[in-house]
Amino acid sequence: MLTTETAKRRPQNDDNMIPLINVVFLMLIFFMIAGQVQPSDAVPIELPGSVIAPNLDDSGSVELLVSATGTLFIDGNQLSISELSQHLISKLDATQDSNSFRVHIKADARLEAQTLQEILRNIKAAGLTHVSLITRKQEG
Repeated sequence: MLTTETAKRRPQNDDNMIPLINVVFLMLIFFMIAGQVQPSDAVPIELPGSVIAPNLDDSGSVELLVSATGTLFIDGNQLSISELSQHLISKLDATQDSNSFRVHIKADARLEAQTLQEILRNIKAAGLTHVSLITRKQEG
């Protein structure tokens, strides 16, 4: 039978867990906040594969998202293909150095080639020549 003296002398293992719980909780909060470094895309995009992953210069550039159905997004705003050329011209006019202005196309791998060609024609009609197609590097 335990007396009150024996119960008081027995070490309390729960007291040692409190600092560990505090550290784990703080790490959880840190990674929840730090994990949101980049905003997500307006639509989910499955990038086509490539053997080489080029380095992209983000200064003075615009990212064009193209879904598998051909829906276009710039800065989270949906555009039609007919509006693309005019929108890019206005973005180009707003930049200081038009020679360094680039368009990065982030197109879904399931997008039809004819739709991509039409988008590229509209980009060319806007007077832009620096265009990059964003891909993911394949393993092997």
